[in-house]
Amino acid sequence: AMDEINAFLDTQADSYVSFREQLRHRGLDYDEAKQKMLRFTDKYHQLLKCHQISDDDLVRTCLDLMDKIKVTPDASDLQYIYFCIVTDRGLLYPSCSEITFEEQRIQNFFQQEEQIQALLRFTAEQLECRLKYQKLKEHLTSPIPSSKVNSSKEHEQICALTAEHTFLYGKTDTAIYRDNVESLLAHLNGDTMLTAVKPYLLFAILTRKHGMMCKRAHYIPNLQAALQYQDYQIDRDNGKNFGYYQSYLELYDHLRRSYEDDPAVDLTLCDYCFADLSPLSEWYYLYCRPEIAIPMTLRQKVSTEMPLSFPVLYRYEDYSDIDVATFESEHEEICQLWDKRIDTAMTERFLQVLYQHGEFAEITHLLPCGLQYPRSAELFLYASAERMLKEKMLNIAEILTR
Repeated sequence: AMDEINAFLDTQADSYVSFREQLRHRGLDYDEAKQKMLRFTDKYHQLLKCHQISDDDLVRTCLDLMDKIKVTPDASDLQYIYFCIVTDRGLLYPSCSEITFEEQRIQNFFQQEEQIQALLRFTAEQLECRLKYQKLKEHLTSPIPSSKVNSSKEHEQICALTAEHTFLYGKTDTAIYRDNVESLLAHLNGDTMLTAVKPYLLFAILTRKHGMMCKRAHYIPNLQAALQYQDYQIDRDNGKNFGYYQSYLELYDHLRRSYEDDPAVDLTLCDYCFADLSPLSEWYYLYCRPEIAIPMTLRQKVSTEMPLSFPVLYRYEDYSDIDVATFESEHEEICQLWDKRIDTAMTERFLQVLYQHGEFAEITHLLPCGLQYPRSAELFLYASAERMLKEKMLNIAEILTR
């Protein structure tokens, strides 16, 4: 563990850029940077006002915004507001931040500005890919011819590449497998729209139908099925599935790199299909060390850009008199009862109390010993509300690219 911490610190040190260099890189002096930061915050608050989104506090802003995005997810202003919120490190909501130095605020602004633009570009890219994906699905309703071009070199390359992977090991050195790969490549190379997503389709068919590809002679895979969502159990390792998932991911990465210089292949669309048509990408970022950059959905992308502290729904100073760790150690039984009692319904209700600026006693009195320890109960409810609001905000990202 210490080796990992030291490696992280070394990485941070290597990536450090001084404030003066950041200003120089952007062609700004201190006053210009400060004014740019102020224009950014002014724009944010003006957009909230323009779209009749509450500017009182983070809970009200988020809940109002999510309601509006559900109605008009393609509204550029709403997307911009959303990305401002999920990348905020105390600039837009300073009451929830411990940052006091103006220089640090400006540096956070620089980082946030870059993150917002990256997320906006990624969203536009995802929407473009979704349109291509829909057209591809419609295209597959018509017969697709096979290619007459000799692709023996490509065929040998794919057979050799796939033989390296755990889930195919020892199964690919057969005439049936080689013939099936050859006919599949002829099919994919016979149509420009299929060629564009060849790395993904090879991946999907080989991972989902490797048994058929290895054992059934003259097997013709269903390409339409390869473009449908494939669910995998990602919350539990049964002793074999997680190992297979790792092998699947490695296969896609190898296929992707094999075609990265092919102008006929649309790698962005392949990445979109890979990330969107199974939970394997989600599994990778949950359970593996991200040593290679596996394609993400927008939800995952937002999650990586979001501060670990997001969202903070209360002011630290309002509860500075409470030592949560001490309370938990001295009242372990009460805390266990609260953990069981504070469920989804109660948390939703607490969020509504926050939204309406209601009385906390309405909820805390429902908890065992809530009358005796009301402020500690409030903090437990806040923690649950923060987790729920974070999940809600991440889920909204899925709507933006539908």
